[in-house]
Amino acid sequence: MSLTDPFFPCNVIGTRRYVMKVSELACDREKMAELIVYIASQCKDADTFGSTVLNKILYEADFRHYAKYGRSITHDIYQHLDFGPAPLQLVPVRNELLENGDIDMVEGDYFGKPQKRIIPQREANLGLLTAMELEDVDWAISEISCLNAKEASDRTHDAPWDLTENGEPIPRYTAYLRFAKDIPSEVLEMVCSEAREKDLI
Repeated sequence: MSLTDPFFPCNVIGTRRYVMKVSELACDREKMAELIVYIASQCKDADTFGSTVLNKILYEADFRHYAKYGRSITHDIYQHLDFGPAPLQLVPVRNELLENGDIDMVEGDYFGKPQKRIIPQREANLGLLTAMELEDVDWAISEISCLNAKEASDRTHDAPWDLTENGEPIPRYTAYLRFAKDIPSEVLEMVCSEAREKDLI
């Protein structure tokens, strides 16, 4: 892998440090929609399941998959927010599902905190997912669905999140810091450069 590899960034979007390829901007909205339906279905009995937990399941599944295979599941961009990473296209895709009657949204509270639960109204089309993608989604569900919103947010205040600032996109190559045993030297060099800029090392 080299810095000219198609999975590495090359056009600035939202930050002076992270440069993103145009191809990285094309979220697979259809796959994102089916993942929302699937995750909500799998988490229907989890009292903790709400928007924050959904965000974090998608983040960990996407970044773990990238670290393993060099490609994202949804191809969405994850943004650094105060409560952890969030996919940019989640809300627009969720709203489309609501308009189409594919899901319902129930607003309530969980121990005094507001919670928005997605209730699927159909089964997910898993034919859009490969077995490897589904494996990483199921792994993320098993890891995070048992956590409340704060615990899920704290878990994703990780190395990729630390290397970015509020509102910035989180570079996909930082997934290696969380999920890969062997970090490519090019990735390590880029991460160390960013860390030095932020006075982290």
